[in-house]
Amino acid sequence: NDACRELGIKFIMAQTRGVFGTVFVDFGKDFVVYDDNGEQPAMSIVSSITKDSPGVVSLLEEVRHGLEDGDHVTFTEVQGMTELNDIEPVPIKTMGPYSFSICDTSKMGAHTQGGYFKQVKQPKTVQFGSMR
Repeated sequence: NDACRELGIKFIMAQTRGVFGTVFVDFGKDFVVYDDNGEQPAMSIVSSITKDSPGVVSLLEEVRHGLEDGDHVTFTEVQGMTELNDIEPVPIKTMGPYSFSICDTSKMGAHTQGGYFKQVKQPKTVQFGSMR
């Protein structure tokens, strides 16, 4: 493991002992994960967006967003509050299964109808430890 770590080589070790086994993984000090859960990005229809700081995005009652605090989203086809259609991914904070808050929307136009949000997965750096 130490020799691989010094050369920047990923290291995986597996052992079996009868019906039991172990696996050790060391991908180094700065391994970047681009998809931390393997699930499809969440996407849904927007019901309303408040003109507030922070703005609150509500979805249709029967559709859960499936997001977690710190996830990032983008918007498309939002009418009225069209400024959201052009922004970079924004972090969210969940407020319940059907709503989440976003950036300050108080200076944007009033949301009139529709639009979609889509989750944008952000790269995360993971620190692996050596066998020692």
